[in-house]
Amino acid sequence: MAVCSHLEDYATQFEAVEAAYRQCVARVDAVLADGPGDGRAGALAGALGDWRAQDSRLRELLLELVKAGRVRVPRRLVAAGARRHAVRPQGSIICSTCRRTLPRLHYAEWKFAHNGTVTFRGRELPGGHPATV
Repeated sequence: MAVCSHLEDYATQFEAVEAAYRQCVARVDAVLADGPGDGRAGALAGALGDWRAQDSRLRELLLELVKAGRVRVPRRLVAAGARRHAVRPQGSIICSTCRRTLPRLHYAEWKFAHNGTVTFRGRELPGGHPATV
């Protein structure tokens, strides 16, 4: 599902987040397959940082669009902190101009384990690598 043409900046940032996420997943797969040596841990840290920065910028853009009235979102989606993560918000992000539903990013590979550790496809990263999602 593509982002409508009314929201070009958001569409560009959405694609940047998707690309950063794909790169991050590739780095995590490499670390899980071959271990953190040979610079893979540093590359993973960089990819995680880039993905988080891109994702944060996308959220900032979304909040700007909501404030400007250019998109409508479920109320919980724009809530701060833990309240936003408490329950997956129902509903869609909708362009106010064309009423088209915008795509949402899903990071299904990342979960919180029973002990609060972030896991990737059910596995913790080796060597206690800090993975904050």
